[in-house]
Amino acid sequence: MAICSKRTIWISALLSVLVFGFTFHILGVATPSWQYVYLEDGRTIHYHGLWLDCKRDFSQEYGRPRSYYETIYK
Repeated sequence: MAICSKRTIWISALLSVLVFGFTFHILGVATPSWQYVYLEDGRTIHYHGLWLDCKRDFSQEYGRPRSYYETIYK
C-alpha cells in the first residue's frame, strides 16, 4: 500500500508542475509583452516579450515636449 501512495504523490506533483509550466507557456505566447520597464533618466519605456520588443522615447530629440507623448499613449 505504501508504494501506491508514493506513486500517487509523485504523479500528482509532476502533473501540477506540468500544468503550471503549460499555463505559463500559453501566457507567454498569447500576450505580446510581459516585461514593462520605465527608465526615468533615459525617459524611455521598454516593452519586452516573446514577439514584441518596443521602445518609446520621450526625449526632446524630436522637438516635442514630454507631455505630448504622454497624452498620445494614455
